[in-house]
Amino acid sequence: MKSLHLTFLAALAAFSLAVSACGGEGDIPAGAVAMVGGTEIRKEELDVGREQAKGNYGAQFRSAGTPEYQNVQKQLVAGLVQGEWFEQEAEALGIEVTEKEVDAQLDEFIESRFDGKPADLEKALKEANYPMEALRDSFRSS
Repeated sequence: MKSLHLTFLAALAAFSLAVSACGGEGDIPAGAVAMVGGTEIRKEELDVGREQAKGNYGAQFRSAGTPEYQNVQKQLVAGLVQGEWFEQEAEALGIEVTEKEVDAQLDEFIESRFDGKPADLEKALKEANYPMEALRDSFRSS
């Protein structure tokens, strides 16, 4: 397991260098916000993340054009890029996460954060405008 962890750390360092070496927006197709290994990160994915952020921030969510809004945008794009990159690297390394493993992580999460009450998790997700599938995806990539 330690070897796998070190592999991902090395890969993350390479990813950081690759991202910092990226040029301008000229190589990004219309309708996309980023490219990762030839895969487009679509604007619609960013829109979903923005809606989720609105749910998390509530009345504190800032208007478009403000520095706070731009910061959230950058964080969302970085998260989408990182998620896609992790998926591509996992596939290249032959790492596959099963639904059984995701279910186990979800059960552990519910037990530790919601006193074993799935209904409390569902309520929290609804309040945050965060779909269950997005949570499951985060477990797949962690």
